[in-house]
Amino acid sequence: MGKSRATMQQQMSNQTQYDLLIIGGGITGCGVAYEAAARGARVLLLERTDFAFGTSSRSTKLIHGGIRYLKNADFRLVREGVHERQNLIDAAPHLVHPVQFVYPVHQGDPDPLFLLRCGLILYDLFAGKRNLLRHKVYRGRDLLTQEPLIRDDGLTGGALYADCLTDDARLTVEVAKAAARRGATLVNYAEVTRFIYENEGEGPRKAVGVEAIDRLTGQVHTFRAGAILNATGPWVDRIRTLDEPGARPILRPTKGSHLTVPHERLPIKRPVVIHGADRRMMFAVPRDGFTYLGTTDTDYKGDPATVLCDRADVAYILDAANRIFPTVRLTEADVVSTWAGLRPLAATSETAGPSQVSRDYKIYTSGSGVVSVAGGKLTAFQAMAKAIAQRMLPALAQGDVALELAGAVPAPSAPEAAAMGRDFGLSAEHVLELWSRHGAQTADVLGYARADLPEGRVRMLAAEAAYAVEQEFATCLADVLHRRTAQMLFSRDNGLEAADAVAMAMGDLLGWSDAERADQVQAYRAEVGLMKAWRA
Repeated sequence: MGKSRATMQQQMSNQTQYDLLIIGGGITGCGVAYEAAARGARVLLLERTDFAFGTSSRSTKLIHGGIRYLKNADFRLVREGVHERQNLIDAAPHLVHPVQFVYPVHQGDPDPLFLLRCGLILYDLFAGKRNLLRHKVYRGRDLLTQEPLIRDDGLTGGALYADCLTDDARLTVEVAKAAARRGATLVNYAEVTRFIYENEGEGPRKAVGVEAIDRLTGQVHTFRAGAILNATGPWVDRIRTLDEPGARPILRPTKGSHLTVPHERLPIKRPVVIHGADRRMMFAVPRDGFTYLGTTDTDYKGDPATVLCDRADVAYILDAANRIFPTVRLTEADVVSTWAGLRPLAATSETAGPSQVSRDYKIYTSGSGVVSVAGGKLTAFQAMAKAIAQRMLPALAQGDVALELAGAVPAPSAPEAAAMGRDFGLSAEHVLELWSRHGAQTADVLGYARADLPEGRVRMLAAEAAYAVEQEFATCLADVLHRRTAQMLFSRDNGLEAADAVAMAMGDLLGWSDAERADQVQAYRAEVGLMKAWRA
């Protein structure tokens, strides 16, 4: 079980001194909170918006070694990735799913077949005995037996190899819940506004705490900590300037855009590697009745909070899809949803192209002792979190701490799922969908199902909304319909059909008036509208 935001808010109000204070509630911050709390540290994490609001809900949703990083000779990064991939399969079998990827090779592609084969041999060697599935090479048109929609003109062959799919936002939320169960205090919608120092104005100063405002109540709080971590992803430089005005930027943010189309418009059986007109590697991935495509990789200079997929991104991705699947003829009219996120890459080179910048993480420590982290990959968040926690708090217990996520059990059979849902007006399909998000916690979610709502999807989502309020820190509709259930991205109506019922379920627990419920629905509609603003 998890905890509500109100419970976390109360914990925050009752304690002001911590061993570690973390700013940022993405996968890095939540991972460090888990590692530190599991080793006995007193931990406070403050997130300005919602957990996974930034990069951790806007990735390509892969848990992978990073086969393309082999071209950049990032062998350590790939080796770590394939190792951590297996760790996450073990820790979260309901959220991390091994699948076979199809990698076609055409004449003129950046990686000829022999080079791909060499890379996949390395990929398998790095995985060792824990390899999911050894790659298989196909020559010529034989690859079409795996995905017949692939363009046959100029096809020289290709390969099958294994990696994993995930729900990035749900994984982040589950890690946050796990950290809370270990004793950490994690509060979303709490914004750090300034640092507190010792020796201010008297020589070298040391950051010993922060002032933060609760964005939902307006209350201002002061906290002190032995160590402070800035894990705010694309906002790292913004937080650094609170500590050191005029500090030189350490980030090189690059934008990654994605879009979804109905699966019947691109009915592939497995994820397929595709290439843009600039030869950049991307993916087409089937999921939940849709196929999503991405990602782009371009430098970004704007506000991280307002990053959106634009019309040029959509055109680039559709062009790449139509190049490799020429018979489907995707158009803008097929696009159901889009998302864009920023990779908070460490600015190690000003001359390398965006795709050549390393995805490894780097640690920076300011003169006042505030530690900032840039870069990193979703797949390797556990290894990164362990290293950061032990570096910042060297007195912590050493060794590995197992990641224990609630509900980490493979899905039941269809008859078992049907039996689970029968008393709640939900089908086996609904129960299995819930399981894909909550695992064995599905039984707890079902306990929130309301008989006064129509049976089916709306009742299911209203139950998830109530559960998200009481167990997953949720406070607004987007928390639920975007980051807890992914309905904004992977439903035909972007979750709008269920918005009123979700607002009712949340409002009953949070004490919303009728006007506040209406405002919540309107705010969610506006967010969906922003996602589609590229059409204007």
